[in-house]
Amino acid sequence: MDTKILIIGSDKISRKCVFNFYQHGVDFNKVYTIIDRSTNIKRVISLLVNRRIPLKCLFKMVLADIGRKNYPEFKFNANIHNNDELYNILLNIPFYSVYLFRAGLIINKDVLSLGHRFFNVHCASIPEYSGLCSIYRAMKDMAYAQKACMHVVTTTIDDSTGIVDDEPYNLNPMKSYLINEDAAYNAGIKLLTRAFLNDQ
Repeated sequence: MDTKILIIGSDKISRKCVFNFYQHGVDFNKVYTIIDRSTNIKRVISLLVNRRIPLKCLFKMVLADIGRKNYPEFKFNANIHNNDELYNILLNIPFYSVYLFRAGLIINKDVLSLGHRFFNVHCASIPEYSGLCSIYRAMKDMAYAQKACMHVVTTTIDDSTGIVDDEPYNLNPMKSYLINEDAAYNAGIKLLTRAFLNDQ
């Protein structure tokens, strides 16, 4: 039987997402869960050195994560660190949809060539706030009306040409970065949960 694939990060927000799935009755017997472990300290340092992430943004994200509620670990089917590992897994699983949430891995054309449907949830408006540090940049620009976007995955990062659904939310400059980041990811979790429940 064909199944849905969930590629998800290894962090508190991802665990909250899975907890929310359980709360809404998502049947994990029909979901193959892959933990993306491609992001590590070496990669973060590289992003800083290459100025892909401002130090101030990283500091805010780290503090937010320290203050964020933790959720229980969940059972998953596989770990990946790169596209080759993902390709080999998908090559041997009958699947019809792949969803990415909090995944740092940039899916390459070889994986996409396997066909079927690949979707990513980006928790800010695209194309205006695609890529890294999206919430930080939106707050800095005072672009408080935002939306989490689910889009078809292509070789273009956060490609806005294939948006299939969105979930609006508002940032609040009077609140902490943690509260604003949680508002963004809560919208993304709601969007992803809706997609899973509708994709039968």
